Amino acid sequence: KMKKYSSQSTQIIALVVEDDPACLDYLVFLLKKLNIELMTARTGEEALELMEDHEFNCFLLDISLGPGITGIEVFEKIREIPRFENIPVFAVTATMREDLQGLLDRGFTKCLEKPYKFDQLKSMLYSYFPQLEEVEKKELEF
Repeated sequence: KMKKYSSQSTQIIALVVEDDPACLDYLVFLLKKLNIELMTARTGEEALELMEDHEFNCFLLDISLGPGITGIEVFEKIREIPRFENIPVFAVTATMREDLQGLLDRGFTKCLEKPYKFDQLKSMLYSYFPQLEEVEKKELEF
């Protein structure tokens, strides 16, 4: 039986959905620096499959995922799954500014506009997962 992860638990398990290999590598590299466990999907379809069998307490979605379903459609599916109802879903996208507001209106937790820096990613995640900051402080103390 899968363990349920609440965002109170220290471990953050993210699903990262990104079709561009370079963008994916960059994001994975940064998330690992923050001690975030993660799984990756290169397509929306792959993301939906992973969601069937795994628990996540954070989603980072690119919006345009090439052919197949979009990040918006993945977001809508996430929100249909009761255990993911209140979990932060971040859009990580190169969309135009006016579209970013549209994503927030649809219910995305927050948007991170590409290209972004480590500090922007970090402060976005810290505001939803304060335990990340604790982990970082502990590591600095040693």
